[in-house]
Amino acid sequence: MQRSAIRTRARRILKEYTPDFFQDDILNDWIDDGIYDIQRRTRCYEVIATAINTVSGTVEYSNPTTYNSTAIVTLGIKTIYTSNNETMSKGSIDSLDRLACFGNIPQHFAEWGNKFKITPKPTAAYTINPCIFAGTGLSADATDPHISIEYHSLVPLYVSYRGLQRKGDYAGADSLYKEYAVNLENIYQVDNRERESEKEVGSSKAIRAL
Repeated sequence: MQRSAIRTRARRILKEYTPDFFQDDILNDWIDDGIYDIQRRTRCYEVIATAINTVSGTVEYSNPTTYNSTAIVTLGIKTIYTSNNETMSKGSIDSLDRLACFGNIPQHFAEWGNKFKITPKPTAAYTINPCIFAGTGLSADATDPHISIEYHSLVPLYVSYRGLQRKGDYAGADSLYKEYAVNLENIYQVDNRERESEKEVGSSKAIRAL
């Protein structure tokens, strides 16, 4: 569902079919907020962010802020790939320095606020590619949100909730938000069950192949 269609649906719920109290730029901001809220709760937008080159002797790096040329927010790091296309293991910030390492190529990482830390300490410039759960909005009307299609219909609900809240209709806003949150949780749980089922099928096939 493109941004223009999201606005149209939201205006239908708000009973404002042409811009008056709610101008398009206000609705666009709320659309981005709704998309970001869904991305944050579900972590459904996964990308390999712009590569980072390590610096000799430096173990802390800021979370990625771009994917290709698009600005993003890092909601979490799933894994990090090394220049050898190997996967770095994820640890906790407290135990990271105690993990066994072989050589000087980064092998482990841990998240820490809006940064991440790697070990062992690099002694040269290595290219690492973080695979992250990202958050980003829309830059044009003719673009679709970076969320699973099952969540698209929830964005107009979120926008309308914000609109009723702005108008002072707190009871109506509360009702819409509850509808949004319940549907979001239901879709998320169904998606989780489907993913787990796919994993079980894949594991069964692998066992039978042995």
